[in-house]
Amino acid sequence: MRLGLGIRGKLLLLLFVASIATSASYTWFTYHRERNAVLAGIDARLLAAARAVELYTGVDYHDRIDGAGSVPLAQYQAMMQRLNTYARQTGFTYVYTYMQFDGNIRTTATNATEEELADGTYDRFFHHYDTASPVLFRAFQTGQIQFEDLVDSYGTFRTVFVPVTTPSGKVFVAGADLSIDFVEQQMRAALRGALLIGGAGFVLMMVLGHFVISRIIQPLTVLTGKTKLLVGDSIDRDIADQIRAIMARRRDEVGALAAALTEMIRRLDLYVIQLQETTAAKERVEGELSAAREIQLGLLPCREPPFPQHPEFELHGLMEPAKAVGGDLYDYFMVGEDHLVFIVGDVSGKGVPAALFMAVAKTLFKGNSASAPPPAPPDIASVVDLLNRQLCDENPQELFITVCAGILNIRTGQVDYCDGGHDAPIVLSADGQIKRVDKVPGLVLGAMDDYDYQAGRIMLSPGDTLLLYTDGITEAMDPTGRTFTYEGLLERLMAMPADLTPRGVNGWVRDSVAAFAEGAEQSDDLTLLTIRYLGDAQPSSVVESRESVFA
Repeated sequence: MRLGLGIRGKLLLLLFVASIATSASYTWFTYHRERNAVLAGIDARLLAAARAVELYTGVDYHDRIDGAGSVPLAQYQAMMQRLNTYARQTGFTYVYTYMQFDGNIRTTATNATEEELADGTYDRFFHHYDTASPVLFRAFQTGQIQFEDLVDSYGTFRTVFVPVTTPSGKVFVAGADLSIDFVEQQMRAALRGALLIGGAGFVLMMVLGHFVISRIIQPLTVLTGKTKLLVGDSIDRDIADQIRAIMARRRDEVGALAAALTEMIRRLDLYVIQLQETTAAKERVEGELSAAREIQLGLLPCREPPFPQHPEFELHGLMEPAKAVGGDLYDYFMVGEDHLVFIVGDVSGKGVPAALFMAVAKTLFKGNSASAPPPAPPDIASVVDLLNRQLCDENPQELFITVCAGILNIRTGQVDYCDGGHDAPIVLSADGQIKRVDKVPGLVLGAMDDYDYQAGRIMLSPGDTLLLYTDGITEAMDPTGRTFTYEGLLERLMAMPADLTPRGVNGWVRDSVAAFAEGAEQSDDLTLLTIRYLGDAQPSSVVESRESVFA
């Protein structure tokens, strides 16, 4: 879990860690320095004591020792008394001398504690020191002074061994022992001193560090608090003035920060004004686009049912623009009593220009279709040809439109259709087959004014359904960029229940595309126009399955 510490908290934490590390390091070095000094002082005392023992006993004393009877008992005891007095006065536990005969260490002079004198357990002259340490033997072998922390039958000591050679060439070792309790007492005193100094240094560093950090952070804390209060629903002018006062008073980084905030406030003022103007303009544009969307959708036929007086067919149109307004169109209307004229188109681009171009194309198409003298039906190729020339005449934006337009004879089921660079319609036959209408040559409208359009013809049987669509269906994309495709449309149509009305067919296709897109943004306008030819009577049976047939 992360701690939400501010700068002050982080600096204090850093100061605490640094103070702990510094104090611990200083304490460690101080202790070891004092320890080494204490040990050096103790060793100096031991060496001085050993030299004193050498003087107390004298080289003549050791020069005549060559066996157990070399020194009378009275003389040995007198020497012991002298060493006892010296040991008591100097605080040493033992002072002594040793000599080596036949590889064995022998006591030649020593003091005795009061307990040893009382119970008679003190070492006698020429006593065999059978627990002698290797360090003592090394002193005899090398003739060099040796120090040791000694543990033997007499106790635990800090010890020194000083080899001495008599004029006659004999070697004895003078030694002195200090109780380890005394040594540890000195070590503990050194440790207490180091801890006291380290602790005092830690407290001093924390106090001084806290003072310095507070002096540094306090202006930043004030500035941060003022900044938080600066912007609510509007800029607080009093707070802004206080920040400017900090800028005028400080000449360091805090003053530079206050200056930057002052400049930010000035620019924020301008931004707020611009944002208010932009928001107002955007709201106006959105309102206008919303009105344009309503007008555009109002241009499309939407009455349900559209032709209740004509039971020979059913139809339904659907258009969902990708933006507020779109460039797709569909339209249908009766010419005379026997002919249904229909069109589906897709203007290049999207938005307002495409919507205006779509409205113009729809209006011109309807006017051209109605210009044929009754009762003859209009020639669909001529209607599209005239529409193309009209769109080419006034097209400063160089837009174009793909269309699929046709005329259905509601008595016979004959459909004459014209292709202007659009996707071919699909026929859902009453017998369950799915067929794609043959494309006839055709160029997009608005590109070439002298292009001659041709018409194709198909026959619908009662129960057949004609499905027209724009590429917003087949080119719909999912979040990974895959497109729905014509094959995907066929697959969904084959899975569609056969008894759906034209409205149901459009809903099935639209929902299939939405499920495929998985919430991805709609990239193009989506338009469907479905016409079911019923003839004089509806089919008597419902198709249970479908299969695709490519015409």
